[in-house]
Amino acid sequence: MANDVTGVGSATGTGGAAGSTPTSSSASSGLDKDAFLKLLVAQLKYQNPMEPTDPSAFMAQSAQFAMVERLEQISTAQTEATTWQRVITGQGLIGQQVTGTGKLGSEVSGLVTGMTVTDDGATLQLQNGGTLAVADVATVGAVAG
Repeated sequence: MANDVTGVGSATGTGGAAGSTPTSSSASSGLDKDAFLKLLVAQLKYQNPMEPTDPSAFMAQSAQFAMVERLEQISTAQTEATTWQRVITGQGLIGQQVTGTGKLGSEVSGLVTGMTVTDDGATLQLQNGGTLAVADVATVGAVAG
């Protein structure tokens, strides 16, 4: 009966810490941090009292969770940095002639007169009334004059 209870905490059904460590690491790669915590709590709740989780395996799982949390923070910071870099680039394009691919896949070109920043990112306002996302700019040229 003890193996049945331990099998609940271990997706491999082998009971003990050795079978549960690979399962947690592979499960966390496809799940979010909340799911990882739920699995960890379930593992601790249903572990066999006669064969408790190996402390080193528990520490390894805790370290994996901390690493996943930190990687998530780094990813968020990188996304924010990319957004601001595009805003700064867009500001530098005001007064320039640009060409790029528009939302419908067609070529868009025109003189940049302004810029708006939305949840979708920085969008250039063109003199001809069109818009172009900063990320979609292919060429930048001086205004002929």
